Amino acid sequence: MRLADDLIAIKARGRNEEGLEFTTAADVVTVRRDGSLVAGGEGLVAPNESQIHLEIFNARADVRSVVHIHPIDVVALGAAGRRLLPLFGAFGPAGLKLATKTLRYYPRSLLISTPELGREVASALGDGEACILHGHGIVTVGETVEEAVLCAIALGELAQVNLLAATAGEPVPLDAREIADWDAFFAMYPNRVFSGRTDTGEPAEWHYYARRDARRRGQKDG
Repeated sequence: MRLADDLIAIKARGRNEEGLEFTTAADVVTVRRDGSLVAGGEGLVAPNESQIHLEIFNARADVRSVVHIHPIDVVALGAAGRRLLPLFGAFGPAGLKLATKTLRYYPRSLLISTPELGREVASALGDGEACILHGHGIVTVGETVEEAVLCAIALGELAQVNLLAATAGEPVPLDAREIADWDAFFAMYPNRVFSGRTDTGEPAEWHYYARRDARRRGQKDG
């Protein structure tokens, strides 16, 4: 997450970190845009692939949050040589928009641990909202943490439906007329979040996932 022009908060790595699923504020460090550590817990450092985040921030002034994760459905489809198709409409407009307009692809499966490779990923992403890194995972971006996370969830759902459809037969994308109708919808409602907002201003879908995660954590910790 971009805190200021030269300050970025990022999930750390190190001997005292918790895994991604159990991340808390204590697992986050602050770095400069050159990757140098500013503040963080003892034994924690910026991850090797912080270059993904840093170079996207350098390239995109509109981006304030970057998510990088490794969804297995996305990796499996890439291994089969499949790109994600627009297979649904009202089920998930955000996923459809990714498939038809804002999803990009990066063809290499390397660890993105250098500024040069980070710039390659940023270039592949371009002005998109998400990028699939072949044999690796995904990158999603947003103006807020909520937007970037919801984009990653939408991409995961798109990949899951594509994978399930491929196991049942040959997937059939929406036809050109339907896609044109949806393009008109997206032009009317350009906001990346389509589920409305709560009284606190947060996306309603984010509120749902936050509550579900809190309940899951409570059950596990109990």
